Amino acid sequence: MVFSKTPSLNCLPLLAALSAILAATAPASFAGAVKLAKLDDRVRVEIDGELFTEYVFGDGATRPYCYPILAADGTSLTRDFPMKDTPGEETDHPWHRCITFTHAFVNGVDFWNEGGGDIGRSPKNKGRSTHEAFVEVSDGDVGVITTTNRWTAPDGQLICTDQRTLRFHGSGAERFIDFEITIHALPEESLTFGDNKDGTMGYRVPLWMTLPHKYKGQPVPGVGHFLTSAGKRDAEAWGSRGDWCD
Repeated sequence: MVFSKTPSLNCLPLLAALSAILAATAPASFAGAVKLAKLDDRVRVEIDGELFTEYVFGDGATRPYCYPILAADGTSLTRDFPMKDTPGEETDHPWHRCITFTHAFVNGVDFWNEGGGDIGRSPKNKGRSTHEAFVEVSDGDVGVITTTNRWTAPDGQLICTDQRTLRFHGSGAERFIDFEITIHALPEESLTFGDNKDGTMGYRVPLWMTLPHKYKGQPVPGVGHFLTSAGKRDAEAWGSRGDWCD
């Protein structure tokens, strides 16, 4: 999803389906039972008794996120850093916490980067998206977490709010997350998601899924690929528009 100098927004509904990167190649065989366990700072999500992910909302991070992301066979589908130190893993961009939703230019406040991240291309002011309340936490064939959240500037000024619903389900060798979010502007105020390269649905893949790139000035081989609905692949897809990406 790409926002390009959007004018005033009163209500911004967005739907992001992460199914493609989570599904294995085997066909679905049965619906897995989803169990949600609400803890002090997160909600643990299990499918058929096995950990799938955790929705983390209260560990002091600048935004809620999902981590880890595990395939049905236990394979990790995301980088561990900064939640966990794993030997040989790249440790750049510590604000890239697995699955997140945020944006680098919201009414002049950067909600994507942290600290000195991306100074010069994004606003200096770094904001926070803070969990406010649960609307629903329910088990079943589909596990559902619905929350409300507050987006605030460094001085505590409220910029906007959101309500997000995450649905978790799986069958046999497959795992799915459906992420739906509605952004609410404040009454009688405009809300602008500015044109910026950082946003809005973030997913930090593990090293074995990356495209060829450089890390600390050194080339790193990669076997991953990127494809958009417009037919753009890999590096050509950077900054382009599309109805979907895979």
